[in-house]
Amino acid sequence: MTHRTAQLWAFSLMTAGCVAVAVMFGPRWDLSAVGLALTPGLLLVGFGRGMATTANDLVQSAAPPEEVSDVTGLSRTATYLGSSFGVALAGAFMTTTLLLAFEAGVKDSTVLSSAQRHRVVQAVEHQVQVTAATDDAVRARLASQGVTGAAADELVRVNAEARGRALAVAALGMGVLAVVGFLLALGLPRGPATPAGPAVPTARPPA
Repeated sequence: MTHRTAQLWAFSLMTAGCVAVAVMFGPRWDLSAVGLALTPGLLLVGFGRGMATTANDLVQSAAPPEEVSDVTGLSRTATYLGSSFGVALAGAFMTTTLLLAFEAGVKDSTVLSSAQRHRVVQAVEHQVQVTAATDDAVRARLASQGVTGAAADELVRVNAEARGRALAVAALGMGVLAVVGFLLALGLPRGPATPAGPAVPTARPPA
């Protein structure tokens, strides 16, 4: 298998895995019962990431012997930087979607009163940190603020739907980046480059 083929398969597997994970967080599935159902998608992402590591061999093998150490250091730096950027980008996708979906769910709620909706939206807008909290964590936080009964149940429901949507968007966002990687991998050479050998002088025929 050539490096090009390995990279194409790697990004294909990662794309399929991200889509599979995103589907599991869709509205048709019970988020409390997802559990092991995420395993196939996560395995595909893991296989893809493993195959993508062959890119380091491709970069190092293409460098002249005297520049291998420099190219290796640069390749590792780019890998770490890209990994950090990917985590930050996925987090941005998730938190932004979570915030917007939660606010929309609160505003559209028919269980909460107008005053309750306004108070919740104000609290969310002034929240410094937004995380995908579990139902139990949300319920405990609401109880500590004196919110119980139907209002608490409604906010837990809205948070669960917003959390699922946020995780789905984050997974799809990573899938889109994997598609971009697939398209870039199409530009890789189909086989190893043939090194140029020394010029062989041709003999001139006798006069």
